[in-house]
Amino acid sequence: MTESGTTRHAIAARAAELLARQCAAASELNQRADRVGRLVDESGFDPGEVLEFLAARQSLVDELAADASEFEGLRLRWDSVLAGAEPRQRDELTRSLERCATLVGQLMAADRALSERLEARRRAIADELLELDRGRDALGAYRCGSVAVPAFRDQEA
Repeated sequence: MTESGTTRHAIAARAAELLARQCAAASELNQRADRVGRLVDESGFDPGEVLEFLAARQSLVDELAADASEFEGLRLRWDSVLAGAEPRQRDELTRSLERCATLVGQLMAADRALSERLEARRRAIADELLELDRGRDALGAYRCGSVAVPAFRDQEA
């Protein structure tokens, strides 16, 4: 079944709209990733702010996912979509697709870097807690006269 020229132009326009939305969401995700990276690096790390970031990020990811199935159908017939576009629109679609791919690549790299930062932060906190526990144990070993007193005694009623 062939599509009419008008339908192909409408499909190309829809592809351009979806790409523009995906690029905008990916760009915003990248900006937010930079912000949360700075939050994690601060000495007064506030997990609440990171959780707020993750909630806002999830809404953007949900937007991307909502368009993904529709865009997947267009991707499967991308040659047809490009063939139905005017030359100017075809160039714009190609540039938008490349821009989105670049933004998603940057986002993936930022996510990996953030995961590494959070893991390093987690290890540092675990090490601090381990040192505190060791210090508490050492301090307890030097307490004078501390004899363990049983908490329960067997008594007949």
